[in-house]
Amino acid sequence: MNVRIVVWVMLVVWLAQSCKSSRLQQAKREPYTHSEHRRLKHFNTKFELTLDQTANLALYELIEEWLGVPHKDNGCEKSGTDCSCFVKMVYKTIYNTDAGKHSQEMYARTQRIEKSQLQEGDLVFFKTKGDKISHVGIYLNNQKFVHVSTRKGVAVNSLTEVYFQKTYAAAGRRP
Repeated sequence: MNVRIVVWVMLVVWLAQSCKSSRLQQAKREPYTHSEHRRLKHFNTKFELTLDQTANLALYELIEEWLGVPHKDNGCEKSGTDCSCFVKMVYKTIYNTDAGKHSQEMYARTQRIEKSQLQEGDLVFFKTKGDKISHVGIYLNNQKFVHVSTRKGVAVNSLTEVYFQKTYAAAGRRP
């Protein structure tokens, strides 16, 4: 019996160390190349962000590629898209995750977090049409998020803007 306990404890310790080293390896990243530093600076300036080496440059490159694509209800192409389809496409492309079909489903699939806990890639939800979640965007950094505006199309805005302060409903972390 004592041998089993010793083996079990050793296994638990080994697993804990494995997980710890795996997390450390994920956290470590090769230093950015000169080109990546230039891109980071470009996105910081263009979107008024404060990105560092932890930023997902592929996310910002995809956003830049879609910036200005017009709003189109039920659209899902560069000729026109809606907020849900845009978020779904970004999540599939960048995070290889199915975010859901529409903003209410995305809301239901995410874990609620406080606004102060927002991190790059979290979802921000708004009630723009009554009491139901009707709009979704992706949090970036520095109170900025990307979404599909009915007037500007794919755009980066600030959660501090009066309209978004009034319509903000919740934040959620991806599954």
